[in-house]
Amino acid sequence: MNLVGYLLGNRYEILEKIGDGGMATVYKARCKLLNRYVAVKVLKEEYINDAVLSKKFATEAQAAASLSHPNIVSIYDVGKEGNISYIVMELVEGKTLKDVIQKEGKLHWKKACEIAYQISQGLEHAHKNHIIHRDIKPQNIIVTEDMKVKVADFGIAKAVSSTTITMSGDTMGSVHYFSPEHAKGSVTTEKSDIYSLGIVLYEMLTGVLPFNGESPVSIALKHVQEEPKMPSDIEITVPFSVNNIVMKAIQKDPNLRYQSISDMSLDLSLALNDPNGNYAKIKDYDNFATQKIEPIKLDNNTKNRQQRVNELFDERKSDVSNEDRILDTDKFKARGDSAKVSKAKKKKKFRRFIFLTILGILLFCGFFYAGLYVTGALDRVEDVVIPDLTNVTVENATAQLESMGLKLEIAAQINDPEIPANSIISQDPKNPMTTKPGKVIQVVVSKGPETVNVPDVTKLELDDAIFVLEQKGLKYETYEETSLEIEKGQIIRQKPEKDEVVQSGTTVAIYVSSGIGDGKVKMPKLTERTEEDAIKIIQTNNLKLKEPIVYKSNKDRPNNVVLSQSIPEGSIIDEGTVITLEINKISVDTDSPIANTDIKYNDGTVAIDLSKMSAETVNIKIFNDTKRILYDKDCTKSQGSVEITIVDTTTKYIEVYVDNNIAARFSR
Repeated sequence: MNLVGYLLGNRYEILEKIGDGGMATVYKARCKLLNRYVAVKVLKEEYINDAVLSKKFATEAQAAASLSHPNIVSIYDVGKEGNISYIVMELVEGKTLKDVIQKEGKLHWKKACEIAYQISQGLEHAHKNHIIHRDIKPQNIIVTEDMKVKVADFGIAKAVSSTTITMSGDTMGSVHYFSPEHAKGSVTTEKSDIYSLGIVLYEMLTGVLPFNGESPVSIALKHVQEEPKMPSDIEITVPFSVNNIVMKAIQKDPNLRYQSISDMSLDLSLALNDPNGNYAKIKDYDNFATQKIEPIKLDNNTKNRQQRVNELFDERKSDVSNEDRILDTDKFKARGDSAKVSKAKKKKKFRRFIFLTILGILLFCGFFYAGLYVTGALDRVEDVVIPDLTNVTVENATAQLESMGLKLEIAAQINDPEIPANSIISQDPKNPMTTKPGKVIQVVVSKGPETVNVPDVTKLELDDAIFVLEQKGLKYETYEETSLEIEKGQIIRQKPEKDEVVQSGTTVAIYVSSGIGDGKVKMPKLTERTEEDAIKIIQTNNLKLKEPIVYKSNKDRPNNVVLSQSIPEGSIIDEGTVITLEINKISVDTDSPIANTDIKYNDGTVAIDLSKMSAETVNIKIFNDTKRILYDKDCTKSQGSVEITIVDTTTKYIEVYVDNNIAARFSR
């Protein structure tokens, strides 16, 4: 479906295609109302009949439209016209961050931090409005020539309260940037965006991704199970603080990451001023060792906390009264010496008491455990062999492991065409390794085969039907059937029928009409069709055209259309029957701008040859059968020709007007 030249919503003139994604096509357009250029994202034709996807496309775009921030691509309008669902967005001239990384390999740490800071500012605005992006990746970040950064494509964003997505469908391409909780199908929060931004910053600094694999599943498991190399181990120029920011953002436990995108944004701004500062610390709940904390260097207008404490201490000292400063020095010294001697004796006795107590406890414990060992009361904990859990249900595997003193943890849940739902696909560690009781065995659990709703292909051409089925992950087989009603080459029926829920990879039987059979054909309708179309239909149905063709002139009917046919539409006739046609040929005044204008229609496209027009400029309009304008534009003779794609599939016919004079009518 090519919309170039189409007037969408009677407002947006589609100029050219500028992008093509998995679910949608992006066009550059001109808003006739505000006279500005915009980007229009249109849901692809194969997804038009998917009611769930269409609703998701619209509602999530409306959620993103509520955001207004210089680091977020603005959404101006959301609409639906006929079977076209579209989003109108700010047109940003620039490159994706992915293109920038691929061109430069890796970015200087300061440039990477500046880009990450602008991304964090956009996300901070989204999070404050309770919108999680959930697909932060370099492909969705646009960088302009003057280093302005825009976060784009909230296409799978949802409000915080919405349900989470799983590793299926159109999100698989983003698996390199998935958070561990996203990969496991758990709840995704604002901290999931923080993780993804950390991965993006990692890639900018090093030129590589922290996790790679042969399949999306293997990459997702690495997000859950493996620790990445630090950026500074790959690129030695990465400063200390920047390295810490990345590693804190990509912690597997969300509780160890930044608690908000605002916190990460603050550290990024600090890193640009103090790249070797000791901040972006990671909480460690298993280690409470004291760490040295360097003071954070702030700008001259801000006093850090330590400076303020020192100032308060100095003020307190200045408040000491003069009486406190003139104490009798000798008496004070004598009392002090006496107190020190008494305190030292007490401390020495206390230390001796503690030492003897601890020694007694250690001796008692030593003799006690030695006795247990000699008597055999203290048995050693033996290793256990890890069982093979593949194809075992989660409930049975959990019970089996618990009986052995082991624990089960679900690392991820994915679709699998072979393994039944709720059964285990793989495990780590594997059988037959041995381990101590208490070990956690991580498993990947099957969600069963992926299911899809069978699309309706009965109204499509065979090639289009095959394309739609393959896009849904379905296979096909074709069969021929004779039919009195369905023209030869058209699809009669399908099995399974539309909207049936089947497994991905299911074969859909497509029954194609071979015509009536036994040398018979059903007479098609030729009236109102162009001469060229009528001749083509006659040949396709193995009929013959009587020559010479009869031409008549009827100014009330469009030029070059069939006025009458010798055999009525719907009649059952023999192949080879001769058909007589009457074609309308109107003598046009040579002074008229439409004189010698060559207008043709083929497969949804109107082609107009402007080179032979008598006028230099004309207005061309195209109407559907309800008189709704499909195209309205001034064209010049110097253009030579124009091609206009008609996407309104519901209309019965279209009419072409040149300077408000009807020039042609074509049946659809």
